[in-house]
This record gives sequence, structure tokens and C-alpha cells, in this order.
Amino acid sequence: MVLIYNPLVAVSFFIPLAAIALVAVYMPEGTEWMLFGAAGIISFIWDLTYRIINSGRHWWVPNMGGHLYYIPVWLLGLGELLLYIHIASQRGRWLPF
Repeated sequence: MVLIYNPLVAVSFFIPLAAIALVAVYMPEGTEWMLFGAAGIISFIWDLTYRIINSGRHWWVPNMGGHLYYIPVWLLGLGELLLYIHIASQRGRWLPF
């Protein structure tokens, strides 16, 4: 049996992405990529906080925090944050204003 996700991934990964997508509707055109940084920070901090508070085990264990296809949510959030940093360094803008 392959676990696609656990309920924590809905809270710590998909809800921030949905909220950021709603905010993107009201942002100026061409600035949607900046929201990846916000979603990445929220996912990263949310999942790591849950893992630190509720588990004394290793941070890679999938049943001790949010995971999507056995990839920890904090790692997905870090990937979003690194994508934001990469795009921001190429464009020279870090904030939409």
C-alpha cells in the first residue's frame, strides 16, 4: 500500500498553498512567484514545529509529521523557499512593492 499523504499535509502544505493562491488573485500581474516564498516559509515552520513538539524521533519519519509521497512537508517548504530565492536573485526584486 502506498500512502499518498496524511491529514497533516493538508494542514501544513495545501492550506498555505490555497491561501497564497487566493492572495495571488489580487496581486499585480507577474508577481505570483513571490508567494512561493511565503508558502515555503509557512509550510517549513509549520511542519518543523509540529515535529519538534510531537515527536522525539527522526525528522524523516513519515508518520511523525506531514508527508506527501513520503517526502516530508518541511522539505517541500524548503524547496519552495529555495525556488523563491532563485527566481528573486534572477529578477532582482524580493517583494512586490
